[in-house]
Amino acid sequence: MDRRTATKIIGGTVAGLIIGGAAGYLLKPEAPTGVIERTVTVTAQPGVTTPPVGVPTKVDYLVWTWAVEFQHRIVENYNKAHPDANIVINELPQETFFEGAQARLLTSVPTDVMFSDVYLQVLAAMNDWIVIAEDYFPEIKQYETAFPAGYLPGLKVKGKMMGLHKYGAPSLFLSNSDLLSKAGFDHAPTTWNEAAEQAIQIKKKGICGRPMGAFLGSYGFWGTLYGFLAGFSEKETADVPMFDADANPVFVHEDHPVFKALKFIVKAVNVDKTWDPASVTQGEPDDINALGSGAWALGWMPAYDFASINDPSQKMYPNIKQTLNPGSKYTSCWIRPINLTTMAQKRGKDALEQAYKFMIYYSGKVNPDTLEPDFKNGVYLVQKEAVALVGDWTAIKEVWTYPEVQERVKKFADPAMLAEQDKYLFLHQMDPDPGIAPYWAKWSGGFGSGPARAELEALVLGQRGTSDNDIMNSLKKIEELWNTTKAQYKS
Repeated sequence: MDRRTATKIIGGTVAGLIIGGAAGYLLKPEAPTGVIERTVTVTAQPGVTTPPVGVPTKVDYLVWTWAVEFQHRIVENYNKAHPDANIVINELPQETFFEGAQARLLTSVPTDVMFSDVYLQVLAAMNDWIVIAEDYFPEIKQYETAFPAGYLPGLKVKGKMMGLHKYGAPSLFLSNSDLLSKAGFDHAPTTWNEAAEQAIQIKKKGICGRPMGAFLGSYGFWGTLYGFLAGFSEKETADVPMFDADANPVFVHEDHPVFKALKFIVKAVNVDKTWDPASVTQGEPDDINALGSGAWALGWMPAYDFASINDPSQKMYPNIKQTLNPGSKYTSCWIRPINLTTMAQKRGKDALEQAYKFMIYYSGKVNPDTLEPDFKNGVYLVQKEAVALVGDWTAIKEVWTYPEVQERVKKFADPAMLAEQDKYLFLHQMDPDPGIAPYWAKWSGGFGSGPARAELEALVLGQRGTSDNDIMNSLKKIEELWNTTKAQYKS
């Protein structure tokens, strides 16, 4: 999807500010490099009218369009339980949410609490568009233990908790136990050589024409590719960054996991012809149906698609199983934070506190009767309902232990195996650190099309050749593109 369309705001056009992709955001000419010191005391700003006693405090809540009835119901429930609050939903299309959110923050369109993204969170913090939640509500640090360690970097800026999350999910390795059995295998592959050999055997026996595929189309390219990088890591941790701490490329050599991952995919697509080339460009629904119908025997997909893949309506139900990613066991993950804005802070104590309490209600633990924050004895009420009722995913460990969630998940997955994969996660959104390299989206394309992605897609589809040298040439090409983009940004 193309995200380069300029956003119209206040009768004018923000031309050139939207760089492109899900992570190309405006920065101040000289963004701070350290943690900004802030006064924790919240006071109303000059010119801001404090609501009269008894009038609910309005909180503008920005979301992307998703599960509309669910979103409105949880807001209605919160407002009923809090007569002093008036949470108002503001929606933007998911396809253009990041640009639209940026435009709102830039031009101070009322926004108090909002869905976000790791890149948007970092760059919005550098522009003073959002607050560091930990500075105002130190108790939020309690939630650090609620998440698997792999997700935590996506909730922090300069080591401090910025907020909680809308959802978080890993890329999962899925296999069809029935098709593997027909090919003579009694287990899913645990190494990349096994994956290649099993796919070749499945093809030879005429079980599947192209037994492998992955969510590389649409917005999935980078998240899925990093899942392969993590799996090809030969270390005990997912030490797979493509960039060093100064945002210099480190991937142009044959020992790097990106070379190994691309070699595996290029060979499978073009030489062994065991990988479905359509998965490089087709949409998520097509990938879901490819696994669910038995067109693929092995696939790498976002966790939140698992229920649709292994659904009774699918031909291969209930034979789709999840096992740990081959190789190192590590896979990629991503998280979508929830942030509090400086607009709420400037409006005064009531506005910021209500925005914070609503964030806790959405993503944290509350008393189920009063919907008040209660970390010690409360439950993750909305997160539980989001998973159990509307099929969302969560990065919070405790939610997966709730009986309602277990009941739903057991229909399509093994909860214990999902929990096991959570021990081996690499947050690809922090490579490189967006605070150092905000131009990553211009190079990569983010969720959409960009020069680096276009080059790698051409490589995978055989348009650059299939030799080791051809792969290295493509890596050198995207390195050159990176250095050019970096130089343009700095100039």
